[in-house]
Amino acid sequence: MSTPSKPTRSAIPTNLKPFELNKLLNTPWKKLALVGLVCSQLLIFGFLAIAGVIGALIHLSVEQIASLGAGLWVLGEVLFFASIAILGKPVFNILKAQAMAWLKRSNIKK
Repeated sequence: MSTPSKPTRSAIPTNLKPFELNKLLNTPWKKLALVGLVCSQLLIFGFLAIAGVIGALIHLSVEQIASLGAGLWVLGEVLFFASIAILGKPVFNILKAQAMAWLKRSNIKK
């Protein structure tokens, strides 16, 4: 009786070239989804600052600014998952590999 082997995680290739990403972004919907992905990250990581600036500009109360911030964060999450669904796994893997390579390079410089 053989023992079941654990599933292995496939390594993410780090030698991907930028033109491969251009070949996968072949429709206007995918290009729009990539813009949505970037905007979603800006909303997810900067929702407090954005809500604070908007609240100060139009003189909102603290509760309204907090509600606006929560709404911006939720909007960022929805944009993120919608753009990943449209882009698909190959594009996500390329972006992930490029981000990991960028992080490894920044860690080496320190």
